Amino acid sequence: MDCLWLQKHLRGKVRSKDWEDVSHSKIWNLPEENCGIIPALRVSYYYLPPHLKRCFAYCSIFPKDYVFEKEEIILLWMAEGFLQTDSSEKQAEDIGEEFFENLYARSFFQQFSSYSSKFVMHDLINDLAQWAAGNFCFRVENVLEGEKHLKIPKNLRHLSYVNIGSKYEGFKELKSIRTFLPLPPVHIPCDFHIILLQLQRLRVLSLKRYLIYELPNTISDLKHLRYLDLSYTEIENLPDSINTLYNLETLILKGCGRLKNLCPDMGNLINLRHLYISYLYSLRGMPSRIGRLVCLRTLPVYVVGKDIGFRLKELKNLTHLRDRLHISGLENVNDVEDAREANFIGKKNLQELELVWTSSFSDSRNIEIETEVLDMLRPYQNLEKLTIISYGGAKFPSWLGITSFSNLVLLRFENCINCTSLPTIGQLALLKDLFIKGLAGIKSIGPEFYGNGCLTPFQSLENLCIEDMLEWKDWIHLGFGKDSAGFPRLRMLSIEECPKLIGNLPENLPSLESLCIRSVEQMQMFIPNLPKHWKIEILKCKEVSWSSTVDQYSSSLNSVVLSDISGGVFLAEMFMQGLSKVERIEIVGYKYPTSFWQIGVNSIEHIRSQRPSDLQFHLLMSFMEEERKELEHGLACRLQYLALRNCECLMKLQQLSNSLSFLRGISIEDCPELVSIPETALPSELRFIVIKKCDALESLPMSWMHSSNTSLEILSIQSCDSLVYVATSKFEEVGDLVLL
Repeated sequence: MDCLWLQKHLRGKVRSKDWEDVSHSKIWNLPEENCGIIPALRVSYYYLPPHLKRCFAYCSIFPKDYVFEKEEIILLWMAEGFLQTDSSEKQAEDIGEEFFENLYARSFFQQFSSYSSKFVMHDLINDLAQWAAGNFCFRVENVLEGEKHLKIPKNLRHLSYVNIGSKYEGFKELKSIRTFLPLPPVHIPCDFHIILLQLQRLRVLSLKRYLIYELPNTISDLKHLRYLDLSYTEIENLPDSINTLYNLETLILKGCGRLKNLCPDMGNLINLRHLYISYLYSLRGMPSRIGRLVCLRTLPVYVVGKDIGFRLKELKNLTHLRDRLHISGLENVNDVEDAREANFIGKKNLQELELVWTSSFSDSRNIEIETEVLDMLRPYQNLEKLTIISYGGAKFPSWLGITSFSNLVLLRFENCINCTSLPTIGQLALLKDLFIKGLAGIKSIGPEFYGNGCLTPFQSLENLCIEDMLEWKDWIHLGFGKDSAGFPRLRMLSIEECPKLIGNLPENLPSLESLCIRSVEQMQMFIPNLPKHWKIEILKCKEVSWSSTVDQYSSSLNSVVLSDISGGVFLAEMFMQGLSKVERIEIVGYKYPTSFWQIGVNSIEHIRSQRPSDLQFHLLMSFMEEERKELEHGLACRLQYLALRNCECLMKLQQLSNSLSFLRGISIEDCPELVSIPETALPSELRFIVIKKCDALESLPMSWMHSSNTSLEILSIQSCDSLVYVATSKFEEVGDLVLL
């Protein structure tokens, strides 16, 4: 570990003198017992630049194993004044990110997990931070309710506390601290009047998850406050006096589910840079004059009002907005000029934009105005994600399909019921995710969708979901067979609730891994180019058929889910060819087969058969009726897990040990006609048996009581009213025996 930190510290040092300075440093000779910090860590800290030393030492307020986000710590550094700069080009947040990345590169911070955006400090690094902070930072941990005797340094500046009583008296003496931070947050009552009266030099105040319902007007006494976190509290209104916190830079209101009103006017908070608001359904509107907050970088939500001071044009001068912006209430924009003045094309740092109108399409909605408004809301070309919901215009804007928006990776159109055609977006080179839902005016998707002259439309698209297109009938593709164009990288295709759709899917989908078809009238499937492994789900479809033999699918298909399919030919077509590579199949509400054995399932590892409660007919009479001819031809099933649920006509099972010798688990639930299970030994690999709500089942096979199977770990029998006897003594070796 010593070598790791030294390696990170000396990386990039090419002069031999730099290495010699470290080697000959007197810090190596400082006895470890004097400070408890190993020499290599002391050296790593000693050679940090002063600005990084200060930022790192501040992190001593975090308890060991505390998981934090990069932005969280940068905002705290900014509030404490650690990110000062003389350059007008660099913002404090950008400097903070540089500092963070520098400390991370030197292993002072570690990524919490491989796929996480969160970080943590090693315990030894945490000890180093406490040593470096001295008496300026202090962490109070595990103080009991009412305890008074705790030695806190008089020159303390930054305080965090963990697991202390809600009325710890020692806080009254801390009149000079700048940071008051509960970590990790706990939902306890708080007498914050003490804080307001005694701690008036605070720069950082967190009341996160405290059980408070209001803030007093005396919050305005905290004139130096720069960071205020009220997340997950029970407050309903912010006091008007917050508008006098002129130095406030960060206000966090995440998860305040009761919050109805921000203070009516926040125009005086001219230094506010980050206003974090979750999707608060209780929030009635935005404060007036928010357009004066020209320093704002973070504004996740904006609700458009009708009155002056609440309109869309309030966003005109907020050119520093970044990351994500969700705008609702766009139906209140009655003047197209308001949309133009909002100046979305000038907000160069926005990465994600959501434009939302009300879902109510009343006569008061003006189609022409909404069309012009959306046309004026053209964002800057660097935008990566765009969502348009409940837009009432008749067409999408022309700017949406132009190549200058080549950075778009996600598009979502939802409930835009008046649009009769989709925008031309096939040429968006980086688009990976496309979601289309509830566009009731769309009847056909054709060449205009792909883009005229585009040789490979949707060249990067990986996920395509089309839902609730009630009038959609035709999907016109480009080219035929192997020459069909488009979707070379499409991995997931989902078409749901499109009852009038007929015809074929795109024929050339070489990267397809998952296909889901739900609630369509008649769908042809001919997909000649398939990857090695893919899965298919077909649900609630009246008629589905293959347009060629299934044998071309059998070598690559590894998962099948079929639900409520009326046509009996489809399943027969699939299984007559024999899906030799299928590992999992789920059949829900299929009316036709009376025996799974009759449809040739012989190499499947997972089978689940169930019938929804509202299905009238289910003709499954037996599971894999034993047929000697098939067995003689070696068609023993390699099934490993079997679940049978809601099979009202299921009366018998075949002998499990003969043809299901690989079975590891079996679950039988809600099969009211199942009377008995055949006398047969348990499969040797069987690990668990679950039998539930089988009212007619009278007994378990006696052969089970004398089985030589020693692999069985779980036997659970619940709500089988006719079952009168189970010889529990015969299952003494079962690890988990449940009889209810």
